[in-house]
Amino acid sequence: MPGQSLPPTIDSWFAAHERARDVVQNLGVALLAWSLGELVLLPVLSGRVVTPIWPPVGLAVAVAYLGGFRLLPGIVLGSLAVNYGTQSLPAVLLLALSQVIQPVLVVRILRALKFDPRLERVRDPVILSLVAAPIGALAAAPFVAASSFAAGLAAQSGLVYDLWLWVLRNWLGTMLIAALMFAWVKGRATVWTPARIAEAVALLLIMALSAQVIFGLWGFFAERHVPVPFIFFPIVGWAGLRFGPRGAATVVALMASFALAVAGARLGPFADYPVEFIQFLLFLFLALGSLSGQFDTKDAGVGK
Repeated sequence: MPGQSLPPTIDSWFAAHERARDVVQNLGVALLAWSLGELVLLPVLSGRVVTPIWPPVGLAVAVAYLGGFRLLPGIVLGSLAVNYGTQSLPAVLLLALSQVIQPVLVVRILRALKFDPRLERVRDPVILSLVAAPIGALAAAPFVAASSFAAGLAAQSGLVYDLWLWVLRNWLGTMLIAALMFAWVKGRATVWTPARIAEAVALLLIMALSAQVIFGLWGFFAERHVPVPFIFFPIVGWAGLRFGPRGAATVVALMASFALAVAGARLGPFADYPVEFIQFLLFLFLALGSLSGQFDTKDAGVGK
């Protein structure tokens, strides 16, 4: 199975020092989980976090599948770093421990259904995004919401809303981030000819320009009667068909980052809507974009 590996010297040192390897790798996972968590918590509207995605859970699924459950302490440590100082240590620790429920369940489902992390078969995106991810999100969300309440990060009156928000966040986090990591670690490499490099640059430029129109930043469709967001789907389809799962997952991740920044700045279509509606719109937009790209990668010409 194609993938990426460490240089031989590092790999051999880790093989000879397993405990040190586990410590180093868990610290790396913790740093990445903390960074992703902090980044998505930055866009805020009316004092409320706008993100409909929780990337650390997707990271947790990927590292647990690829490296084993021994890397989950890094996820717990990263969550502790994100929430440290917000409430009492026992409450924050409870919230951190709840972060490992979904990856354990999702990984077991993926292995039971013979999931292939290369994401080159039609069944693999279905297993990841439409079976394992929602089941894991539904199972983990009550614990995460209850832990958030115990940590003082959620009000009792909003528990039902927080429950469903965490279902969406964990589901989308697995769809986008786990798929992105699987694609880059296990996916087929692209043959970077001059023509392919030019095509990739053109794809990124068109995506960047289209994002301005999709989110109404240039005001071409001020009345918003035109279904402008659908511009994104042929772009992510192009990425999937020509650059495989890596291309599709990368384009969706870039668009997600831009969408969260625009929403947090109250620009474009997000200027007049309540936070709850914005979160639901972003979830639908990014989830459908991710699925569109994953399903278009089956016959991708990444090596042509």
